[in-house]
Amino acid sequence: MKVIYLAGPYTAHNVEEINNNVTAAIGVQAELMRGGYAVFCPHANYGHGLGDVDYQAVMNMCFAHLLTADLVVMMPGWEKSTGACQEIGFATAKNMPVFYWPNDATRLRKQGEAL
Repeated sequence: MKVIYLAGPYTAHNVEEINNNVTAAIGVQAELMRGGYAVFCPHANYGHGLGDVDYQAVMNMCFAHLLTADLVVMMPGWEKSTGACQEIGFATAKNMPVFYWPNDATRLRKQGEAL
């Protein structure tokens, strides 16, 4: 089974926008899981329980999870997210395949069915 790391915007100007980002990511996570992938979604893992954990510590945890992935899927709006930009940079440096949601959704579905 292929492992996907799902990257996208989390931080926002208010709680409602954060909730929207988390909800969107979890929706894509579910769709990818239905397609046959094991998906790590930081939004689901770290979404609202960060408390006083330092931002960079969370990013380091994300990088550790990235190392276990076979490919990365970028959520819409990733370009505006400091964390997602760091994640794609990390993935690119490790020569990991990067896909873009929803543009690559059909390709990902076909690959998932072939697993």
